[in-house]
Amino acid sequence: MVVSPHHPSIAAPADPESKYPHQQIGCASNACQANTFVNGVCPHQGPDLQCCMEKSSCFFLVAYADGSGAQGSLVEDEIQIGEIKTQAVFGGMLTDFGDFQRRGVDGILGLAYPPLACNPTCLKPVFDEMVGRKKVKEDMFSICFAGAGGSLVLGGFDAKMAKSRPFYVPLLKEKERSFYRVGLNESLIVGGVEVSMPEMKTAIVDSGTTLIMFSKNTFDKLAKHLKTAHCDVPDLCERNSWFQEIQCFTEDEEILDKMPTIEIPFSNGEKLELEARDYLIPIYNELSKFRCVGMGTMGSDADVILGNTINTKYLTIYDRQRERMGFAVTEKNCGGAAGCSVLKTCADCAANFACAYSYKTKLCLPRAEHDTLIPYPYCHGDFCYCSAEAYMPWRLGLVPLVVITAFGLMISVVRLFRRRRRRQASYERPVGDLEGADDDEYDGLVD
Repeated sequence: MVVSPHHPSIAAPADPESKYPHQQIGCASNACQANTFVNGVCPHQGPDLQCCMEKSSCFFLVAYADGSGAQGSLVEDEIQIGEIKTQAVFGGMLTDFGDFQRRGVDGILGLAYPPLACNPTCLKPVFDEMVGRKKVKEDMFSICFAGAGGSLVLGGFDAKMAKSRPFYVPLLKEKERSFYRVGLNESLIVGGVEVSMPEMKTAIVDSGTTLIMFSKNTFDKLAKHLKTAHCDVPDLCERNSWFQEIQCFTEDEEILDKMPTIEIPFSNGEKLELEARDYLIPIYNELSKFRCVGMGTMGSDADVILGNTINTKYLTIYDRQRERMGFAVTEKNCGGAAGCSVLKTCADCAANFACAYSYKTKLCLPRAEHDTLIPYPYCHGDFCYCSAEAYMPWRLGLVPLVVITAFGLMISVVRLFRRRRRRQASYERPVGDLEGADDDEYDGLVD
């Protein structure tokens, strides 16, 4: 399940044939909010203008800016996360669209504040249910990302996941808090030089956003400074510079060594520090390793969104009880709670781009240390065949492919040999003419 502090709902597949009972929220139920019907969005209108899936169930819709989303019916059921159980109403997905469903993911657990929990019926978020029912010690949760997986702690944070003491930044005072918004210092510190960024007044901390998102003016100003002060970095200052939003390039150690540290100061004097290996994100395809600029631009009501580019270095503490955000440098693999080694099956290992599966040891290992061009003894992604049943069709299909390729290669060699023989014959004309043949007839014989 994906965790997102940007969205408060929980969405999970709703299987009508499931042996686990759940109760659908009826269209005419008090839990299905009146006056939420929107023409063109809601499939059916309830008696009090409820937004309904059909006459019998309350409609649920979650949609994202990238065009992905899911819809279905609201259901009530017992939810268990780790050892914590609670009763809650949530969205049961019946269909999805865009790039919503990801391999190895069953749903989305949102952890934002209640004002965002309207889809369109407003619900009490699952974590708020846990806090209200005293299922957790404190109104706090923390998220640790390890590149390959991560760890969510509800009700506190685990100091074993951090290699430094956390520092804290106060959440901004708001009449109705929706996001985890903090104050910034209107600047970036790039390679030790403070660069004024007047549009950087506030930031939203959100693990549901992949990158650090700036306004276009802020990103352009950062790029201009880098291309003025750091032209010793390969290709940085070229006309077609690789430093563009979400731009990728083949990994180059010289670039990683020479790019400056970027610091993001908060309004209370604390700051996040990102080295090149933090903000140039490693990305794999089946054959190569790339680095991508972990920053983008946006148009929204936020000056900055601190997304996963931050979260992969810093354990993030959402201390709602004390109205503050905490940050601590993450211990490797979240102190052993995450990483490739915790993935126990070939399928789970293959689904994680940062991991490689060993056929010999049956272990999931970091791909950076066990990457091979051929899918043996280590495999990754779609090159993994996680059982004999899955492997056999591939192997049987490969045999005729190899035979055809070998046959084609043999024909090419024979043709090449014959061409070389003809060329040789034309340049090694014997002394004197063949008896009874003139030059034209000789050419015809050798051709």
